[in-house]
Amino acid sequence: MAAVLKHWREAATLILVAKSAKHISRPNITEGQGTNVLDHDFNYRILMLKRSTKSKFMPSYSVFPGGMAHESDFSSNWIGIFNSNDKLKEMSLSLDFLGHITEHEGPAVPMFTRERDERFSVIPSELAFRICAIRETFEESGVLLAKKTEDLKSINKSHSPGAVVSIPEMTLASWRQRVDNDANEFLNMCRELSIVPNVWSLYEWSNWLTPVPSGSKTSGRRFDTAFFICVLDNIPTAVHDAKETIASQWSTPDEVIRNYSQSRIGVAPPQLFEISRLLNFHDVGKLEGYMWERSGDVIERILPVAIHCDDGIIVVYPGDDLYPENPDVYGEKEPLSMKGTLKFVGRKSLKKCRLEIDVGTGNMAFICNTEFNGHVRPITDWSSLELGAKANL
Repeated sequence: MAAVLKHWREAATLILVAKSAKHISRPNITEGQGTNVLDHDFNYRILMLKRSTKSKFMPSYSVFPGGMAHESDFSSNWIGIFNSNDKLKEMSLSLDFLGHITEHEGPAVPMFTRERDERFSVIPSELAFRICAIRETFEESGVLLAKKTEDLKSINKSHSPGAVVSIPEMTLASWRQRVDNDANEFLNMCRELSIVPNVWSLYEWSNWLTPVPSGSKTSGRRFDTAFFICVLDNIPTAVHDAKETIASQWSTPDEVIRNYSQSRIGVAPPQLFEISRLLNFHDVGKLEGYMWERSGDVIERILPVAIHCDDGIIVVYPGDDLYPENPDVYGEKEPLSMKGTLKFVGRKSLKKCRLEIDVGTGNMAFICNTEFNGHVRPITDWSSLELGAKANL
């Protein structure tokens, strides 16, 4: 299968950004407290979905829309869907047609380049995982990123603004149910409604590989996930599916961080890392410019590595002084450990990109003071958001 491997499964996630009026972020106010206004003026929001308490993976957590890749995402039948417009027939699914999607300076991450069975190799993996991200976003939130076939004559292979296709609500709801029951129906929907997933509007953002559970050989649910980002001109209606997701919210990045810091929501480290990256961009125009600038750069696979200390665990990311030269990708080695407390071990590093977990208190500290392979680094000092003197997770 295309999605299930020996050690992990493949998936795609979408950071869906929507332009909005400037937003004045206000702290939660209770009786007797001050009413100072924090002018962080983010002029965009991101879509967060709350997973069901019954979910096997990250129950009750707030996440970006996304999910596991399906065989249909790699189907050769997509060639017919994309070639349904005269302008695109001769181009087919060539590099010229795909534009920024497959033009990289250097080798792509393994999930984009690995050898697959012949039937899963007809279309580029970079395209298949974009289709997956768009399909999963539609299933989980009802937001459908697509273009009508008749509009493809004006497609810009280098950049296509994100937009939600206009389809009657009842028709959309019916197809959403069908796609949720069978991922193959997404291809059928595109064919019958004469639409094409707007893969041009998605930009590669990052790639996260779930770490080996507890740094050991024990089994666990692991995912190799491509993170994409897309900017919409307006905030569309998003409705959770009441199945995998039980709530949806368009929030500014600092609102998500604040709610997490105040234990109102749970957020997994990869999502928290990426939202902290977005804290660098208050203006959506600058975010779009950054997406365009790095569209030709390859993303790096991020494999967190756990190091056990006397009183806790340090989870290090690439760029950290303690990150191993040859990380244990498959869980074939013994867990890493260092003698001393978190504080003592921490003194041995100048460059830090890590999550420190105190097993006694459960407190977690997210620290990053180094560049991250050409990508913007996350802002981990949240004191400016009035979350407390220390950036505690």
